[in-house]
Formats: sequence, structure tokens, C-alpha cells
Amino acid sequence: MNDIIELISFKNEVNKVGNTIKTKTYKKIFANKKSITQNEFYQAERVGLKPQLRFEVYSIEYEDELLAKYKEFEYKIIRTYKTGADKIELILEGVE
Repeated sequence: MNDIIELISFKNEVNKVGNTIKTKTYKKIFANKKSITQNEFYQAERVGLKPQLRFEVYSIEYEDELLAKYKEFEYKIIRTYKTGADKIELILEGVE
């Protein structure tokens, strides 16, 4: 694994006035950056998705997060794909 991404999860916290607010929690993990295949790009585009990045990570580190951060930008995790006994691919789309 030669890159680092941050998986983003949300945690409910109570602020000073007693309101419950969602806060982001970041978890850095190692990842291998891969290319989006042409076929995958066009199939996703047909259903309104715009895959931009693909990363392979260890399955044990992914806990169904919906967002990820890579090089200061946040992305939605639009699809996951198990690639082996201990790895999973995350397909990311830019957050607008």
C-alpha cells in the first residue's frame, strides 16, 4: 500500500447548550490507488454517478464509511467491491 486516504465517519455529540450535533471523525489508512476503468466509468455515468478515484484497502479497516478524503478533497464512496479475502476496492466520487 503506497498511498494514504482518510475514511470519514460521523459521531453524534452534545454541544454546550445540549443540542446533538454530528461531527466528522477521520481515520487514516493505507491504500493502493488504481485507475477507474473505461467500462466502469461509462456504466456508472449511465445511472448518474461520476467515479473519479479507485482505491484498494484492507477490508478490516473499512467500516461502511460513506465518505473519504484524499489530498485535501472529500469524496463520496459510491461503490465497494471485495477483491480478495482481506481487501476491498472503494470507488469515489467528488462531493459537490
